[in-house]
Amino acid sequence: MRPRSRSSATPPTSDPARGHSYDLTPTTSGKGEHYVLSPKHLVHVKPREPAECIPIAEWVYDTQMFDPLLQSIPLF
Repeated sequence: MRPRSRSSATPPTSDPARGHSYDLTPTTSGKGEHYVLSPKHLVHVKPREPAECIPIAEWVYDTQMFDPLLQSIPLF
């Protein structure tokens, strides 16, 4: 599946109480699980596991699909 371009640059509309699993926060700790962001890829690094490399275009597309999908699922 190919990422679609977005017509307007609007911020995510997730509920702050739920958080947004695509929000990455810079930290000073270099230990454990972390992400490395480059102009073309996002790399998810976990100790003692293979790193996961995601093209930025795919990651952006996934972030745009996450909120509408989450909002369409009824939660109790």
